[in-house]
Amino acid sequence: MSNRVIHYATKPRRGLLQICVDWHLTTALSIITLIVALNISFPELSDASNQTLSTYQTRLPTIQYKNPIPKFIYLSYYNPKSGEYLKGNDDIYFVGFWVLIWLSLREISIRFWKPIGSRLGGIKDRNKLQRFAEQGWNLIYYIVFWCIGVKILSRFPYPILSLNIRQYWHDYPHDSIPALTKFYYLAQAAFWIQQLIVLNLEKPRKDHYQMLAHHIVTILLVCGSYAVNFTGIGTAIHVTMDVSDIILFVAKMLNYVGGGVACDSVFAVFVASWIYTRHYVFAKIIWAIYYHLPQDITFEFNLSEGRLATYNLWVVFLALLVLLEVLLFFWLVLILRIMWNVVIGNGADDEREDSDSECEEEPIESKTINEKGIGSPEKGTLYSDDDPTLLSSSKKMYQQISTSQNSSPNSSSLYQRK
Repeated sequence: MSNRVIHYATKPRRGLLQICVDWHLTTALSIITLIVALNISFPELSDASNQTLSTYQTRLPTIQYKNPIPKFIYLSYYNPKSGEYLKGNDDIYFVGFWVLIWLSLREISIRFWKPIGSRLGGIKDRNKLQRFAEQGWNLIYYIVFWCIGVKILSRFPYPILSLNIRQYWHDYPHDSIPALTKFYYLAQAAFWIQQLIVLNLEKPRKDHYQMLAHHIVTILLVCGSYAVNFTGIGTAIHVTMDVSDIILFVAKMLNYVGGGVACDSVFAVFVASWIYTRHYVFAKIIWAIYYHLPQDITFEFNLSEGRLATYNLWVVFLALLVLLEVLLFFWLVLILRIMWNVVIGNGADDEREDSDSECEEEPIESKTINEKGIGSPEKGTLYSDDDPTLLSSSKKMYQQISTSQNSSPNSSSLYQRK
């Protein structure tokens, strides 16, 4: 028997980025638990609030907390006279707390959806299973917040489908808003910040930079419209966008589980909803902001009256909205290409999937090898549930073994792909 040197795959050293991905749920839950525990253990912190008069942050008397802990959990700047809330710097605490909540809920939801996709949906590829679970989380979030957005818009005089855009800035400024509106806006801001964090932690897609630009523009629009008291039109834009997203998530989940005709049918509905909401309704919103908004309000910076919309800010917001529409047209091209594949019978495959998934699929099952080519947990791992990056190193290992052991009857079975 000839001497053979076998190089086993070893688990590569994890960088700081991978550690953050693996431990963000534990870290987020630990901070959330600590803040809640402190608030419960020391109730006097929540009681330590005082009513302040008009300040540079609020033009009306509001209830403000002296200690920072309650600011993470409760909405700040409550106006006892009107029963509504104003806005100020303390809202940053609430947004930061909800970023941690969204990171935690996302990870928990993904762990909930993965068994469903694997057992009930029959998904065997690791990347597809991860994407299926992500779409499940997005579906839950968007449905809940779309319903909240519709509830908020129902207090305006005209129904949503009337497309009366000008009503959303009638009686500007909207600096005093109900609790539900304030929660909706701050939670949305936290969600998009969380999306930006996740986007830079996970494997990049083909449209990574377009998504990065989209998230940054969205965060600027959400935070900016909140700060300058345009929450009405901001909520209308969110509700408009969410309709097609919800349908898209359903179509993609059906695609991952092999939905066939059902997937193609839902995708056709998605295309119609995308064109209507994002290239007709959203275009009408942009036009109304461009043409009607300067006619309906006076551009001035008057902090005492809550009028913060200046001409320069109007130009910036209009430019961001147009940039967002340009990004939407970019995705429309991809959508129409996918739709064409459906028409010619190739199915609704997402062209925005991971660039690395084009090369190899990663099966969920683990495989190990020993010197005889038979699975052995004591030896090097060919596939690993803990670190999918071992796949490339496993290929190199197989090539080294094959070169040094051409006469071995088991060498062809060392690397099998299901």
